[in-house]
Amino acid sequence: FLDENGLVGSIPSSLAKMTRVNYITLDDNSLTGSIPSWLVQLTSLTDIYWRSNSLTGTIPNWLGQTGLTRLLLSSNSLIGTIPSMLGQLTRSYYLSLDDNSLSGSIPTTLGRLTGLQSL
Repeated sequence: FLDENGLVGSIPSSLAKMTRVNYITLDDNSLTGSIPSWLVQLTSLTDIYWRSNSLTGTIPNWLGQTGLTRLLLSSNSLIGTIPSMLGQLTRSYYLSLDDNSLSGSIPTTLGRLTGLQSL
């Protein structure tokens, strides 16, 4: 857990070496850049807590192809639409995307997330 620190810069690619990690908690820092593509390599990863940073760019479609159960990206500077592929996160029960600059409609595919407890 590295939340509530003064961390700055982008999320380092060296974290991709943590192949057995389940949680990456980086809430309440000043991290910048986009959501890194190397996350897809972390097959044990179930929880991303990256709220209250300064992450930019779009939410990648490939996040829907991970085994995430919790995806918390609220209070960043993310743009674009909510990817319909997030509807493939069928094990997910917590999805938090509020306080960004997302646009468009809510994908109907999110209706597949029958175990979702919080949206």
